[in-house]
Amino acid sequence: MNHGLVDIDANSEKFVFSEVMLQDIAPAEYDNYFLAKCYFDVREYDRAAYMVRNAESAVPRFLYLYATYMGLEKRRLDSTTDQSNLNDSGHVKDLADLLATLKPSIQGRLDGYSMYLYGVVLKAVDLTQVAQEVLMQSIRSAPMLWGSYVELAPLIKEKEKLQNIHLGGHWMKHFFVAHTYIEMYLNDEGIKAYEDLQTAGFGKCVYVTSQMAFGVSQQK
Repeated sequence: MNHGLVDIDANSEKFVFSEVMLQDIAPAEYDNYFLAKCYFDVREYDRAAYMVRNAESAVPRFLYLYATYMGLEKRRLDSTTDQSNLNDSGHVKDLADLLATLKPSIQGRLDGYSMYLYGVVLKAVDLTQVAQEVLMQSIRSAPMLWGSYVELAPLIKEKEKLQNIHLGGHWMKHFFVAHTYIEMYLNDEGIKAYEDLQTAGFGKCVYVTSQMAFGVSQQK
């Protein structure tokens, strides 16, 4: 409905709207953003990307980039009948083309969320070393973005590297370390890390408890 009323002057005394000001979304982009978000939620990624293709503020711009990526992935899966062809050369080329599109879009807008998406695409085309650096930069910029930690974890292959990784001083790093220990099948270290998190105040956290249970199950 808001998008349908985009031409109405909301500043007119005749029309009084109470809007919740959302950080990093320009008021002029509210309507297109919310419509794009609705499209995204129902997996209409191409339509979502189209609605915010000209956005300048941070949140709609990220939605454009992420919807573009998800649209590519959805088309790939929808057009693939043979699971063995999911990673064929055509898909790699599509990802490389997307990377070429994302790179100039991200330059000068290096917020943590854009860096996360950049890292995901780099990882998908097997540029793992660059992806690792980009994801670490994303974490330092947006330390609460758990997706960056999840994408980074499989790239850490050695315990010593995990212990010496520089991600800043945010407490989310402790969750990442515990998660990565479990991913590396270092279950004793992972369980101990989660026990420390419980002691630190996360005793009622269901995620911590479930991860500890998963670590115990891997020991059997």
